[in-house]
Order: sequence, then structure tokens, then C-alpha cells
Amino acid sequence: MRFLAKCIFSVIFLLGFNQGAFSSTLISSLEEDNTLIENCIDPITGSYFDTEIDYAVLGCDSLVLKRYYSSNISSEKIGSWYFFSKCFLVMDSKQAFTSDDNGAFFYENHPYGLLNANFELTAKDGTVRYYAKTSKPKNSVGNFFAENAFEELPGQYYHLEREKLPNGHFVYYSYDRFGRLAYINIKDNTDRLQISWASFEYLEDQICIKTSDDQKLRYKFKDGKLIKVERPNKPNVQYEYSDLFLKAKIVANKKELEIEYDNDRVSVLKKDGESQFIITYKDFETEVFNSKISSVYFFNEFNQVVEIQRLGPNGEVFCIDKFSYDQNKLISKTSQDGALLALKERIYDTQGNVIKEKMSFNNQECFLRSFEYRKNLLVREKDSKEEIVYVYKPLTNLLETKILYDCQGKILQSSYYEYNNQNILVKIISKELKNTKVIFIKPKMSLPFCGLAESVEETSCHNNEFLTKRVQSKFDKSGWVYQDVFDNDNPKYSMKFNLESSSDYQMGLSQMLQSVFGYTSIESNIYDLCLPELDNGMIGFSNGIRTSLEEASHHAKIISDLANGFNVHYLYNASYNFVIDLMKVYNDIRGKSSLHVQLLQQKWRKFFDANPGCSILEFCHSGGSFIVRNALLGMTKEERDKIVVVAIAPALIVSSDLCKEAYNYVSTHDVVPFFDFVGMYNYAKDVYFLTPDQDALLWDHDFESPTYRDVIKGHIDSYIKESDEAKIN
Repeated sequence: MRFLAKCIFSVIFLLGFNQGAFSSTLISSLEEDNTLIENCIDPITGSYFDTEIDYAVLGCDSLVLKRYYSSNISSEKIGSWYFFSKCFLVMDSKQAFTSDDNGAFFYENHPYGLLNANFELTAKDGTVRYYAKTSKPKNSVGNFFAENAFEELPGQYYHLEREKLPNGHFVYYSYDRFGRLAYINIKDNTDRLQISWASFEYLEDQICIKTSDDQKLRYKFKDGKLIKVERPNKPNVQYEYSDLFLKAKIVANKKELEIEYDNDRVSVLKKDGESQFIITYKDFETEVFNSKISSVYFFNEFNQVVEIQRLGPNGEVFCIDKFSYDQNKLISKTSQDGALLALKERIYDTQGNVIKEKMSFNNQECFLRSFEYRKNLLVREKDSKEEIVYVYKPLTNLLETKILYDCQGKILQSSYYEYNNQNILVKIISKELKNTKVIFIKPKMSLPFCGLAESVEETSCHNNEFLTKRVQSKFDKSGWVYQDVFDNDNPKYSMKFNLESSSDYQMGLSQMLQSVFGYTSIESNIYDLCLPELDNGMIGFSNGIRTSLEEASHHAKIISDLANGFNVHYLYNASYNFVIDLMKVYNDIRGKSSLHVQLLQQKWRKFFDANPGCSILEFCHSGGSFIVRNALLGMTKEERDKIVVVAIAPALIVSSDLCKEAYNYVSTHDVVPFFDFVGMYNYAKDVYFLTPDQDALLWDHDFESPTYRDVIKGHIDSYIKESDEAKIN
């Protein structure tokens, strides 16, 4: 049965591709292959890594306060946090030592990159860093600026004074008399308009940071180790240590992570007090045991992971990933999962850019796409069906023109982008056959910038018919954005969301436009409809694939209307295109915890913390059932027993064993739920078949289908009644 299910998935995937549903999107945007154990442990060295974004001052260039941890950052093998480590560079006559924007430290033969006599360093993305000579920094409180990484190095020390970003904007760095980072200031390309800033104050055992949007962060230390971070819009986090290494992470008074070490390597990892991973290291092999899914990592003499085997509870191998390399670059990955054989191959240029990428499933080629770059900017991508050409504003990475051609050279779609004097997007013109769209943007120019606009207006023309769509936004200091959406000046709906709950801290204007006017490129987030709350409960919703933010908001509004106008807190499961959405579903099938799963868990836990005696009614549609199932797996039994799930046209059957109650509604004219025939069989008691309404579509899978309207209304009425009775009692 498992093999047949995988075959069906493979067939759907290939059919979807042959329809050309996703040929105009960079397939390289798929998630990078990760060979770390649980995304945090090197299977070869046994080192533990952590990355934490404490806050981001959002804007056209976000100021991100991000720190990193490594249990093996120095020659003394003492674990350390490091923060803005790129501000420091050590260089002798042969080598330069610094870090990239992701916190990874490395040596390079001198000259490093395009480091010249004026100590200018040009990064791969075009960012130019300007360094100046300084004495060795006297870093206080916990070596927070990576002193451990630099203290063994002889040579000349340099401070990063400023950066010129690829879009022409500038970032300035200032230091106090002890050489410690004191101030970061981001300005526009004219060097006059201030976009955002952050200031640093050093106390005896604390670092205090203040940002331009009037937020404060506090880092507390004890015995030279970071023990607590107080941050806005996110729970405080605490850390516990053994003599040398981080051993526990506590978030909102809950122990989220526990780590044990043996011979300086991680031997046991516990997550959320439930999942436990026991790690055993052998020659060229590392075993990871877990009660549900175990893994074996194999690596070569060059310390590269070449194979990962996934094992079920009884030790049976159900998935094998194999990796091939050209020096340090991954050039191919083969995945064998039951009957599904997937192959991804890449060819790189000398700068590390992917110039050719190929994917195939079950030995059938899905696509072969080539890429062309100029100064590390993508200028052309091409496959057998289409070609996309990109043109940029001179001396920047700002896109001016994007043109899509078919294989005959005919223009299918063209887009043109205009910017103001500060290089901020203000206008987009898009033409496609007989359709033309013009989008006018009024950017938010006051501090804090937040990467969004005060207003966005789209006028579209199709066969001489005009439609105007407008989004009006308001902002508050705590990170909330309130938006009103209008069609031809008629109010359509309102919504609100919090910027800080999004993982995409580089959210830009173009991403916001896509989130409202088409399939989004921003990450998932939690929204609500700005309506009255239930007194003793909460109604939620999670959408499936191929759903725009506008469509998800409309579905939430349908639920709200059936709930007598009460608020609905909905998770927007971000859609990209058919390929990437299906790859996300494939990861969901395998039970991977992704951003949208974590956001849903955060939403539930936040509600339970404030309303410990209340329950939640959670609706989901199609692929949203994967998110709900995976989120339930990460909740405690006490929390799960307070969640009622109603799955409409589910792509996966949600079992009542995972929650208080589960109802899976399946139209007899909908094929999607039957792909999970194993769930249909195992959880038959939770599946309810419905006769299609006479007004339903032939393929009755749409959330708005009248087939499902009565059952949705029935569950809402029952839930509100029970909530009211619980309030009285």
C-alpha cells in the first residue's frame, strides 16, 4: 500500500509538470539539501549548532539581530555564541579570516574575495564591505562578538566600517573606545534617508540593544555565558550549560531542548521533552536512534555525507538519500522512498552559481533548466518550453524588466518595475496577452520602515473591462499591521497580522504585492479578520496548496459568516507554484516540522496559555490537513485533548487518536482524499462521506463547495453552544 501511494504521488507530480503549471519559477528556490541531524547536529563532528533571530527591524533593508551558537568554534573546543561576527576580520600576509552573513567562519587565501589595498571586500551577492585597521577588540560579557574565534589568530585586526548593499543602500558600523560594536545605521542610496538603526549599551553582565522602532532587547550573562535573552514580540529564552557546552534551551518556561555530550560530541538530543535522539559515532558512520524514525549517516574520507538511510520502528529501511560531490559542491542527490526514485543534479560555475539543474522521477526527466549570470545576478533561465530574461537597474540588484518567452521566441508575459529616488519600488506594469495590470505603491517612508506600503492599488484591464483593487495598511509600534481590502472602492474584507511572527525577515514590497494580488512568495504567517472574539474559545483555519492569501482570507471570512461574525484566526500556508507546493506536501507526508507547522503550534499554545480551560475548533482544507496532523504530533496530550479538527476534503485523514475529536468530510466526487487510502482504512471511524450538492462542481474539492456548507455550520453552532455552556458552568 505504501508503495502504491508513493507511485500515485509520483504520477500526480509528473502529470502536473507536463501541464506546464510551474515552468516559470526558479526551481533552485527549493529548499537546500540539509545533511544535519535534526537541522542542528553535524553527523561527522558531533558539533551542535543553533541559530536564533531575536528581532528584525523590518524595511526595504531589514536590520536583523541574529546570533549563532557552535559547540566547537575554537581550538579549545569551548562552545560560544557569536553576534555580528562579520564586523571583525583578521589578516596576515597569506590568509584572511572572517565570517559570512550566515555566521559561518572560514579561512581564505589572501587576497580574500576581491579584497584590495583599501581593504574592500566584495561578497558573492555584490555587497561591498569596507574595513579599517584596529587593535584587537576587547569584547566583554561572554565573548559575544566571537572573541573565541579570533583570539588564537596572529596578524592585523580590522573593523567593518560600512557596507554598500547591492541595491545601493548603505550600512554603517560604529564602535566604542574598547572596539565594541556600538551603533548600526542603515541609510538609503542618497546617504540621507535613515531606514533603521540599532544601538548597543554594555553593562557589567548585560548587553542592551535599542532599535529605531522603539524596541529593546536585553542579553544577560553569567560567568561569561549567555543565560537569558529578553526580546519584544517573542517569548524570552533562557540557556543552561555544562562546563563547556550548551545543554538546555528554555522558551516561555518550557524546556524546548536538552543536549548531552560524550567526548565533546552530542550523544543525546531531547526536543520538547518528548522526542529523544540517541547518537552513536563510528568510523565513517553515525547512527541516530529514535522510537519513530531512526537514521544512519555515512560519510567519506573528505568528511562529506554520502548517504542517509531512514529506518522505521522495526528497523526496516524505507528511504535512502545519496549525495555526490565535486570538491565541496553537491552535484547530485538521489532519493529512493518506496516506489519513488527522485534524482536532482546540478552544475556550477566558478563563482558557485547553479548554471544547470536537472530533476527526474522514476527515471523520467521532469525538467532540465539552465541559468546565466552577470556579476552573480541571474539574467537568463531557460528550459525546453520557456525562457525568462531579467534586466536590472545599473549598479544595483533591483529588477527593472522581466520578460517571459515561449520556445519560439514569442513574448508571453512582460513586467516592468519603477523605483523612487531611494531605490524603493513604486510602480509595476505587467502585460500578458490581452491582460494589463498597473500597480501603484505608496511606500511607508517614516521610521520604522517595515517592508510594506501604506497603500497599494492595482488596476487591471481585460478585454476593455477595468477592475481596481486596493489595499490600505496601518501600522502600530508592536508590529501589528491592519489592512483593509477594497474592490472598485467597495470594502471587501479586513485582516491583521504580526510582522514578527513571520520567518521571512527580508519581507519586501514585491513580496507583499504578491501575497495580496497573487500566489505569495512570502512565508507562512498567522492572520485574523479583526472581528469580535469568542468569549470562551477560538476558531481556526489552515489552507491547502495553490491558494493565495486573498483566497485563504475569503475562506476564513466564509467560516466567520457561518459563525455569526466571530473572529477566525487562520494560518496562511504560503503557496508558491505547483512544484514547490507539492514538494512541501511531500515533506509533510514524511512528518517534517516546517515553519507553517511551528506557527500553528504557536497559535494553539498562545491561546491555551491565556485560556487554559478552553478548547479550539480548527478547520483545515485539502493539504492543510498535513499541517494540522504534524502540528498535533508536536503538542502534549493535554493540549491535543482540547482541539477539535474538522477537515474539509482532506489530502490526509486526521485521526481522532491525535486530538479531542476529528471529522474528515469527503465528497464522493472528490478523488484527493482517496490517495490516503491507508488513512481511509485505518481511521474509517473518523471519515464521513457526503453526497455532492446539485450546485457543486464535477470535481467537488473546493472549500467553497455548497456540499460542505451545512457540516461546517453544524460544527460551528455546536462548538459555540458548548463554549457558552462551559462559560456558564
